[in-house]
Amino acid sequence: MTTDHATVLYFDNKIHAANKRLQRLKAAGFISERPRRAFEPSILFLTRKGLTLLQEHGVLNEYPSFNLPALERRTRVSDRTISHELEVMDVKAAFHAAIKTMGSFTIDEFSTWPLLNEFTAYRPGYDGAEVPVKPDGFIRIHETDATGGKFEHAFFLEVDRSNEVQETLVVKAGCYLDYYRRGGFAVRNGATRDDYKKFPFRVLMVFKNAERRNNTALRLLQNTPPILRLAYLSTFEEVTHDPTGAIWIRPLDYREATERTPFTIVAQARAGRSSAKTAVSSAKNNSRGKLNATRNSSPFPTNGRKSSLHGSKHGNRKCPTKNRKKSTGSNPNLLLSNRRLTGLTTALPKAPLTLTNSRN
Repeated sequence: MTTDHATVLYFDNKIHAANKRLQRLKAAGFISERPRRAFEPSILFLTRKGLTLLQEHGVLNEYPSFNLPALERRTRVSDRTISHELEVMDVKAAFHAAIKTMGSFTIDEFSTWPLLNEFTAYRPGYDGAEVPVKPDGFIRIHETDATGGKFEHAFFLEVDRSNEVQETLVVKAGCYLDYYRRGGFAVRNGATRDDYKKFPFRVLMVFKNAERRNNTALRLLQNTPPILRLAYLSTFEEVTHDPTGAIWIRPLDYREATERTPFTIVAQARAGRSSAKTAVSSAKNNSRGKLNATRNSSPFPTNGRKSSLHGSKHGNRKCPTKNRKKSTGSNPNLLLSNRRLTGLTTALPKAPLTLTNSRN
């Protein structure tokens, strides 16, 4: 983590107190920092002395067994891995800062140690064999309602690496669905597999940009079985700004927002359910009303111009009208923006908080 992360997570965002305490821990040899270039953030890590102290005090008892040399090697991982882990910590810090302002919610757990959150699930195409799944994070948020009732919201976190194949996330989402339906998460919480419906969770997927988010929503809809509500998708910028706000979309939201528009048709064509010729014909016949309605309610002005998707009397020749702008109705992000996106604390199923599911 960086100094900024530590300041938010452990020092109530008081930078002077954080710097003073961190300097003392460095001087005592409990923490150190990775070599860095000028203007790069200070990246902190526990030293052998710090890890030994935590072991002696039993702080690491609930963590998977490990040896000190293996942990020390973790300080020498690649810059790409470090960048990804810092993004996960950015999300964690944003959640802590946001939840702190909400009186009825508290963060009971936010673990970013993949081995601590690892589970196994069946993956299609692996001959019925179970495969390990290592989430980027696991979150438990406790809620107290107006009557004093206590509930829990559980989330797994996946921060997308733009360099990984998109299919990796889709397959991983299928593993989460299997983990839920076969009662793996219920067993993790001390219940039986038959009680799986009492232990709901959601998978938060965070993407670099909206295009990557939308493409993943589309692929999850094409999955067998389709994943409609389990995954909540947003962008890194939105999550680090307001993680509990109405920034999340489900594949179901994407399907409903783009229904009877060219985006749905393109999805069908990609899935092999429609030819390109049918897609073009259907787009002309069916999308005009939906896109016009979207454009009229869009926060971006279109000045009554027709969308370029509707075609032009000039055929394939360049339209002679100068300075003609593209219609905003052709943007799936605007179709989504006209829906009420899902806020984490308002639309999730609640699990009653009991002794069996308050901890792993």
